[in-house]
Amino acid sequence: MVEIKFMQKQRTYIPVITSLRGLAATAICFYHFVLGTSNYIETEWIRNFFYYAQYGVPMFFVISGVVLPVSLLNNNYQISRLPKFILKRLVRLEPPYLISLIVAVLYLVFQGYHHSNIVAFSWSNFLLHLGYLIPFVEGETWINPIYWSLAVEFQYYLFLSVAFIALKNKNFVIRLSVYVFVFGISFISDEKALLWRWLPMFLVGIIYVLFQYKIILLKEYVLVSFCSLFLVNYILGIPNMVVVIFCIFVIHYYPSFNFKFSRRLGEISYSLYLIHFVVGQAIINFLSHTYRLPFQKFLVILTGYFVSLFVAWILYIVVESPSKKVSSSIRY
Repeated sequence: MVEIKFMQKQRTYIPVITSLRGLAATAICFYHFVLGTSNYIETEWIRNFFYYAQYGVPMFFVISGVVLPVSLLNNNYQISRLPKFILKRLVRLEPPYLISLIVAVLYLVFQGYHHSNIVAFSWSNFLLHLGYLIPFVEGETWINPIYWSLAVEFQYYLFLSVAFIALKNKNFVIRLSVYVFVFGISFISDEKALLWRWLPMFLVGIIYVLFQYKIILLKEYVLVSFCSLFLVNYILGIPNMVVVIFCIFVIHYYPSFNFKFSRRLGEISYSLYLIHFVVGQAIINFLSHTYRLPFQKFLVILTGYFVSLFVAWILYIVVESPSKKVSSSIRY
């Protein structure tokens, strides 16, 4: 077994994960940019290639499956610390989310003046966004379609804050009860904005960490991993299973990989993910009416990406970075 340097006690930073975040965010950007503008990119092989870029989203899920358990173990998490754990996550993630939500609302209102078929803004819908409650209310839709994954992540935080106490328990029967729960509940809904169908994917990352910390033995790790991957394949499909295997492989064998560019990209990946659909996609939609030659389309999409990077960098500097600093001061 390869020695995992990042599993040293009190060290929660895993360099390669920053690069993986940057890769995931960039993939999602190009998925939306290439496939999101109707009848703009018509070349079939290009559309087929970038179709798979959407699997940057499950990459984020696998990353969360690894990063949060490491943090919880290093901080000796107990159930009594649940409020601070949730507060820490909210302080870290909510400010940039709220700014992006306001920008998305302004864009929605702007579109409403130019297109009669755009869904009108409503305060009730806005308030549901604050609690990621859209999937729980029939007939409500996301202002920004990428927000569904944030709802899944938030549900994961709530789940992990309770379930991790059992998962790190030395008693196998207690851990087994969680495994059975995860495997059983993953079938109850095919709504993509609900955690249940994604839980086996998160579990692969969780038990990887438990194995590295010697909380579970190799036999249990292999068996639960196999069952989890089988369910990921059965419920979510082969591409999602490949993403899980790829992420765990890279994290395990190349934990210190982190080029300067990919590190910088990874640092702003959350802001980029939040803002790209409203900023980059809007620019591409606007320019697509004028620039229709093949080389122009290429430049238009690159323009959308680099403008998104610039706006994401501003959002990171002004909002996300200060939020990270405040969050890091909260101990649980």
